[in-house]
Amino acid sequence: MNLACQREHHRIMLSHSPFRLRTATIGDIDVTFKWQIHPLVRYHSRNSTPPSASDHEKWFRHALKNEHCEIWIFESEGKPLGQLRVDKGDKNEVSILISPEFMGAGYGDIALQLLCNHYNEIDLWAYVKHENIASINLFTNNQFKHQHGNWYLLRSTKR
Repeated sequence: MNLACQREHHRIMLSHSPFRLRTATIGDIDVTFKWQIHPLVRYHSRNSTPPSASDHEKWFRHALKNEHCEIWIFESEGKPLGQLRVDKGDKNEVSILISPEFMGAGYGDIALQLLCNHYNEIDLWAYVKHENIASINLFTNNQFKHQHGNWYLLRSTKR
């Protein structure tokens, strides 16, 4: 797979691949809510309590307007497969959620590669629960190094 990354109109794509990241819009609120309330997603989330529809809507609308939060939808041929988020700050924290329908199919790896290629000029941090072996493997296989507690770090390639 060619990992050359292109940025066009708020889209990130791998060359010669049907997969891309696009900037989330308010139109993604329902599918992201559906993913967020799934029990497996909640189990692996930092906060295991599922949000209410109104809480999710409030959070999502705020996040879309927040200049320190970038939400991406990972998709293939127009079908949403997951959501990635980067919260910029002292720790540029990465969050990844693959639709429960597609978990275990290797999509997390493709999505994370796209994101890391795009953000290669900043350090990226990920918070991963100890029992989430799949996510630990995902991040470590993509060069994130365990730092302390639940934190993993991918250093900028521009150092």
